[in-house]
Amino acid sequence: MPEAFAVLLVFVVAVASYVSARIQTARSPASPAADRQRLEQHRAWLAERLQLAWRENWDQAMIARLADEIETVDAELARLATEQRAAA
Repeated sequence: MPEAFAVLLVFVVAVASYVSARIQTARSPASPAADRQRLEQHRAWLAERLQLAWRENWDQAMIARLADEIETVDAELARLATEQRAAA
């Protein structure tokens, strides 16, 4: 019986986390300036993680994934810059 409560608790926490994430996503910034700031902060965090990965000799797959994520963020930043130039 205690095992069932543990499984139920894990399920409830997972559902609460999912709902919280969905609500937070719905409140995401709608302005291009806020989007750009969020992406720049995310890129800086990814760059820090990549530096840490190199220093601590992380798995090459993890390093490659971080580098790919940085490229994706760079592409998104370039797209936002292009949209802002076109709108101006």
